[in-house]
Amino acid sequence: MSVTYGTLAPHVAIRLKQLFPRIAKGQSKGFTFPNDTLHCADLAWFVSRYPMAMSLDDQLSLDGGRAQFEGEQAAMCDYRHDLC
Repeated sequence: MSVTYGTLAPHVAIRLKQLFPRIAKGQSKGFTFPNDTLHCADLAWFVSRYPMAMSLDDQLSLDGGRAQFEGEQAAMCDYRHDLC
């Protein structure tokens, strides 16, 4: 499943395409990303640095995916620590 997030200023769209090379260079709006925890974490990082307007539902979905990603990463660190 994919989700389209937010509205971007042109200079922000250029930066987004640099960071996410799968986006077509000619695409100007309606950026769609896979709805998985890794993309949520990367997009949350991007949104924390660049202005983007999005609906409350989109923001909650993004934040939830980011939190899940961070939880999974913490669990992997805990697991690896137990092995050492």
